[in-house]
Amino acid sequence: PEDNFFPTVEQVKAALPGTRLMVLNSPLTPTGTVINREVLKGLAQALVQLPTENPPGETGAAVEWLAGWLEARGAAVERHPVPDPFARHYGLSGVTNLVVRRVFGPGPTVALAASIDTLPAGDNWRREPFAGEVKDGRLHGRGARDSKADIAAYVFAMEALEDQPLA
Repeated sequence: PEDNFFPTVEQVKAALPGTRLMVLNSPLTPTGTVINREVLKGLAQALVQLPTENPPGETGAAVEWLAGWLEARGAAVERHPVPDPFARHYGLSGVTNLVVRRVFGPGPTVALAASIDTLPAGDNWRREPFAGEVKDGRLHGRGARDSKADIAAYVFAMEALEDQPLA
């Protein structure tokens, strides 16, 4: 199995007909917000390079790396440790959840949740699953198409909303 970077705009439009899209992987979004594609790809690539296979489910180093990365960009990061008895029940030595809150005004709350752990890489990869290799504009590796790409997309969606709030 190989995970790819992001789907094309055409693939997203085909999957979500009639949906208004803000294209985050374009150098300039329709709202005029500049998205630094290289920083976005760099975050996704760095996350792929952090092994977080579950089992064994040891994600502490990756969670702390992500917290530091977010804090360096000005985010206030809350760390919420899962109680040890609960984590041990699931065979884990410790789990910490990260929460970043942004208030854009009155109205409903939207929660974007993503897990940093991945399924085990297994065998039969044509590329090293934790190298985070970019080839032909696509990021390859464990989590590049799901959990870790989700985190990168959520971070940049939140930043785009800060720059250009929806009316």
